[in-house]
Amino acid sequence: MRKLPEILKNRPSSRDLKHDSAHLHVTGKAVYTDDRPELADQLHAGFGLATEAHADIVALDLTAVRNSPGVVTVITASDIPGHNDIGPIFSGDPLLADGKVDYVGQPLFAVAATSHRAAKQAVHNARVEYSTKKAVLTIDDAMTK
Repeated sequence: MRKLPEILKNRPSSRDLKHDSAHLHVTGKAVYTDDRPELADQLHAGFGLATEAHADIVALDLTAVRNSPGVVTVITASDIPGHNDIGPIFSGDPLLADGKVDYVGQPLFAVAATSHRAAKQAVHNARVEYSTKKAVLTIDDAMTK
C-alpha cells in the first residue's frame, strides 16, 4: 500500500472512517424498514410509470385507479403545491411528469392505498394516451442532436 505524505495523514478524508451502523450490519442486528411492524392505518404508495421514452401526455384517465379497492387517494403533478422539481443540483427532474415524459419508468402519478398489493394493482388501471416523439437512445444520436 502506498504511504501518504505526512501533510495528508491527519486529514479526515485520508483516515478510515467506520459507518455509524456498520456493526449492526455485520452482526445481522440492523433493523430495516421491512423489518418494522406496520403502524395502525399505515398507507402504502405506488407509482404509475411511463411506458414511453419520449412523449407528450395527451390524456391521463385515473378514474379506474381512484375506484380500485383499497385506494385512499391519487395525486398528479397538478396536486403538488409549489415546485414539482426534485433535481438535487440542476433543475429539470420533476417528481411527477407534467404534460410530457422523458424516459420509460418516469413517475406519472402516485397512489396511496391500504396495502402494498392494493397500490401495486391499482396503478395498472390507469389509461394513458401518449403522442410519441422520436427518442434519442444512443450516444451517436445524442451527439448528432
